[in-house]
This record gives sequence, structure tokens and C-alpha cells, in this order.
Amino acid sequence: MNAVISTLHVKPEYNPSQEVYVHGLLSGLAQCAPRDARITVLVTPRNRALFPLDAFEAVECNPPASASRRILWEQKNLPPLLDKLGAAVYHGTGNMMAFKWRGPQAVTVHLAMEFKVTGGLRHTAQIAWRKWIIHRTAHRAHAVICASQYLKDGLRRVHALPHADHIHVVPMGVDQSLFHPLPDDAEDRETLSRLSINGPFFFGYADILGLKNVPRILVAWEQLRRQPQCPPVKLVLMGDPASRNFVRRELAALGPLERDVIFPGFVTRRDLAALYRGALALVFPSLAESFGLCIIEAMACGAPVITSNVTAMPEVAGSAALLVDPTDTNQIRDAMGLVARDEDARARLAAASRVRARDFSWENTARRTLDIYSQLAARQQSS
Repeated sequence: MNAVISTLHVKPEYNPSQEVYVHGLLSGLAQCAPRDARITVLVTPRNRALFPLDAFEAVECNPPASASRRILWEQKNLPPLLDKLGAAVYHGTGNMMAFKWRGPQAVTVHLAMEFKVTGGLRHTAQIAWRKWIIHRTAHRAHAVICASQYLKDGLRRVHALPHADHIHVVPMGVDQSLFHPLPDDAEDRETLSRLSINGPFFFGYADILGLKNVPRILVAWEQLRRQPQCPPVKLVLMGDPASRNFVRRELAALGPLERDVIFPGFVTRRDLAALYRGALALVFPSLAESFGLCIIEAMACGAPVITSNVTAMPEVAGSAALLVDPTDTNQIRDAMGLVARDEDARARLAAASRVRARDFSWENTARRTLDIYSQLAARQQSS
């Protein structure tokens, strides 16, 4: 079997979650692919250094950097390239298939394009364009891979699929060699010091779309800090440096407490692991997620997790997290207060996190993806 996997949509520091997915999938395939499997990875000059390619044949392509022009380039150039490579199966890992290629195709779809998931996109035309691509892909691909049952249900509902037999739920994994408990590590302490973080802190994510629910996190944290006997716990929010501008009104309302809110920007994966390990908890009451990779990364580090009871987050967290209504600031505050004040509760949640994280590995993701490749190749041979 010759499977060709495309990474052409991945740009350094542009979409970290999709980059992590592709990296994890390739790492898992390197561990579990049978010796007679031939796997070719399509890369670009800009992204090839991001991926573990030693176990595969890498073919370098040079599509335009613009997303819309890259899509047109792929639709024109991928079909003859796949024929030249003798592909038995093509896997598009970024929401889109090669529409004019006649061979069997698997496509990983990362979102259903429900309006509530994409409401922050700048132009209505962009929303319509991306939704149209995912709509065509969901209807025409031989296999659609998605990370959660929530996303599978959303694809069927939003895109009016008559059936969902071709949609496969394949959860993401976690790199246990990077994300693991490491109590009182000197290197972690140095990392936190370099990021200007000292003392106890909650860790969360910031964004420029509003999905990460930062205004409510800030209000909940402020209410907690103003309670009697609350420890002086800080709040660290990682993400786009511009995200601070989107909550400047809420930050100004904090008064002197504003100095205890830290925005380190984007950090390396190793620094991210140190943040998970050092935090009292991951606070992630997102409004919508198709998976929520940070939940299992934090859990693998032994961090307690506070997350939402909506979309894919309860599916990923299971019973190991404190689940809250993301629109209820009081619930977010009370969950943070429990973790901050109750050492026993914090220890129970940390232990539950470690157990839950064992259910996720990139090798499992790769094995289930290989099964899909094999099914598609066998179906093609028998037709």
C-alpha cells in the first residue's frame, strides 16, 4: 500500500493545533506502520522542518503561501502528482480533498463550520468559502476523519449528510515524552522565571476570536481574588499577543490586579509543558471546541483541569475534570476557588488527569488511521 499524506496547509506558527495533529500522526505512523507500507509525505520548504520525516519519503512542493491560491494550486497539481507517485490512498490532513483525483481519499476535517465555531472570522466570504470546501469534502471523500463524536454529529447536521458511515472518529493523542508529570523540576522553574511567572497561577488560553471565553475567565478570577483568604494566585493566558487588546476593557476594570495577569504570547511546546506542570489548574471554559487538545496535554502533565460541559470538551475530559457552564461566571469562579483552596481536591483531580491521559496516544491515532487507509485500498482493489 502506498499512502500519500499532505501537510501543505501547515504553516509554521499559523495553526498550532493542526501542526501538532500532523506531527503526532506522523510520529505514530513511524512507530506502527508495517514494513511493507510505503508512506509519502508532501511537504513545503517552509514546513518540512516541523515534522519527523526520517521513516518516510518526503516530496517537497512549493504552493503559494496564500491560502486561497494554495487551494487552487493543490486542485490543479495534486491529481497528476498523486498519479506519478502511484498513490493507492491520499490523505488530506487539512479539511480538503483533491477533488479531481479519482483514487480513494481520506480527509481529516477539523471543524464543522457551524457559525458559533467560526463567528470571529473577518469576512463573511471567508466563512462561506471554507464552509463550501468542507461541505464538498464531507459529501465526496471516501473517508472523513474527525477527532470527536461531537464533530462527527456536527458534520452530519450542518452539511445535511444522508448518512455518516464514512465518518470515522479518531481521537488525537498526546506526546507522553514531552507532556508528563515532573514534580519540582529545576528546568521548569527556570522556564517560569524566564516568562516572568512566580508564585501560584492558573493557566489558560487567549484568542482573538472570543471562543476561549477570556472575558468571563477574567471576571471569575477577579471575583475569586477579592474573596477573603484567597491566595494571591495569578492568571497566565497564552496565545496571540494581540489577544490582550481584545480584553483591554476587562483588564482596565481589574485595577491593581491587572499586574497579576500575564500574557506570555505563544511559547514553545517544551515551555507549554512547564506551564501545565506549574499551574494550579488549566482553566479552559471555551465556548466551543471540536476536540480540545490542551485538555489531554494538561492532564498528561498531571494538571487539574477546569473545562466546559459543552461541545467536545466533556467527551475528551470524561469524569477527570471539573465541568462548568462556560456562560456562568459563578461556576467558573467556584471551580477555580475549589482548586486554589482545597489541596486534597487538587490532588484528586491531578490523579484523575493522569489516568485519563493514558487513554490517548498518537500511536493509537496512527493505528486507527492506518486501518482506514487499508479499508480504502482494499475497496479500490475489489472494485
